[in-house]
Amino acid sequence: MRNSLILIFLGLFFLSNAVAQESEKTNEKSSPIKFSGFVDFYYLYDFNEPFTNDRAPFAFAYQRHNELNINLGFIKASYDDGKVFANIALQTGTYARDNYAAEPAELRNIAEANVGINLTDKLTFDAGVFPSHIGVESAVNQGCYNLTRSLMADGSPYFETGARLNYNFAPKWNLSALVLNGWQNIYDSNDNKALGSQLTFEPKENITLNYSTFYGNEQPKGSPVLMRFFQDFYIQYTDLLPNFSVTAVFDHMLQENLTGGNDEVYAFSGMFFYQFEKTGIGARVEHYNDPTGVINSTGTPNGFQVTSGSVNFDWNVKENVMWRFEGKSYNSLDAILYTSNPLNPSKNGTLIATSLSIAF
Repeated sequence: MRNSLILIFLGLFFLSNAVAQESEKTNEKSSPIKFSGFVDFYYLYDFNEPFTNDRAPFAFAYQRHNELNINLGFIKASYDDGKVFANIALQTGTYARDNYAAEPAELRNIAEANVGINLTDKLTFDAGVFPSHIGVESAVNQGCYNLTRSLMADGSPYFETGARLNYNFAPKWNLSALVLNGWQNIYDSNDNKALGSQLTFEPKENITLNYSTFYGNEQPKGSPVLMRFFQDFYIQYTDLLPNFSVTAVFDHMLQENLTGGNDEVYAFSGMFFYQFEKTGIGARVEHYNDPTGVINSTGTPNGFQVTSGSVNFDWNVKENVMWRFEGKSYNSLDAILYTSNPLNPSKNGTLIATSLSIAF
């Protein structure tokens, strides 16, 4: 698999050069093929000094303690001729290792692989592996207010596989309907398909309101069907005050249980960012409540009930290069946070992290 990945990366590199050279020769306005990439290098230190270098079972991004590593690196090829569009992106890093651990080995390096059609100027259809329609955060560091991801982001899909119909049905309004393999799956774990939706409203250029849903069975094949209904709502206000942006997020989930009732999960978060000329300051406060361990199983009396806060400082070295520093703390109702003693977890934790990333 590693050799195949290297060959694909080299192939994309040489194809990129060939396309660029051909474009120059023929004086084309633009090529339908575009290439891009991203590399995010980080170091994180958890003051609980966990007994394993994997700092927490509930984290997928920036997971390794006291280790210099790549969180996410990818190279992407995109095609768009006005009628047909497609994307393929291959990835590596600790994020890819942890978040794709349930996938077969041959699929773990696929960040994106999709193709779509512009059916009209307002209606599109695409299918394949693509970024999740749920949540405001992504795996790409530079697109987020904060260095590390929130508990909410790590507790909901980063990617999904399926088919999507997208309709820009009115000015400022957009609606998507999805059929999916499941909750963050490439390789389906059962015979049931899940449904998703996304409604976005932008009353002004700097305000976005989003409502996303997921409905499906996430139990393995052969197990009793237990339906999950997940809702994500966020409002993002860029430049609420000059250079000051705010995002508020609320998630809610109900999942059927074997007693005939429903287990409930909810989470909320506030994210803030102030942009100076070449620097910025971000902050986040959040709470995640999963008392029965539907998303994060702990085996403790109160389950996963965690509050977290973080502050980060950013330096935009260049337009496409960002150096970030963050301090983060956790407080849990039960002792679930890793320490140096696997038999003595803690209710509290603090970490510091730094990340240097480039987008090209």
